[in-house]
Amino acid sequence: MKNYFIKTFIICAVIMFSGFANESNAQLKIGFVDSQVILEQLPEAKKVTADLEEYRNKFLDTLRAMAIEFKEKDSIFAVEYQAAQQQVESGAITSNDDLKALNDKMNTMRMEIVQMEDQLKNYDQYVQNAVYEKRQELSKPLYDKINKAIEDLAKEMKYSYIFDKAAGNPLYGDKEFDVTFKVMDKLK
Repeated sequence: MKNYFIKTFIICAVIMFSGFANESNAQLKIGFVDSQVILEQLPEAKKVTADLEEYRNKFLDTLRAMAIEFKEKDSIFAVEYQAAQQQVESGAITSNDDLKALNDKMNTMRMEIVQMEDQLKNYDQYVQNAVYEKRQELSKPLYDKINKAIEDLAKEMKYSYIFDKAAGNPLYGDKEFDVTFKVMDKLK
């Protein structure tokens, strides 16, 4: 939050300084776009979303199977643990060797469950990272295209600055300076 205010202050200072320092008194022209509106309207963005969903779904079957296997193993362990407790409490197991063997069996089962849980968490994290990277890869050409359209429009209409409303840059933006739909026209 502190960095946001510092960046905003610096941007305002640059804007003010450039306005005062320019001897030709050229008019400063500022506009803003809402990149979310642009993305929602572009067919390419819808395709990126669909492709990303398809990519993510490839991992979900494996993730679901791992989760089911983990739950089954955990349920079996709970039943076995309860049965072992009953055997010890009822006196069915009396020798130290039998008690040690039962304890070893429970520890082995518990370790398997812990390992499965770790594998499940690691795979889930892997999926999240892979989907994020894929989103970056699929979205880059789209963002490049939007940025190029914004740059072309800014040069064409002689805008000094264009901010992205969706990124949270402007605290206020008069509709008069909203060039979102002009950028969308450039993309057509």
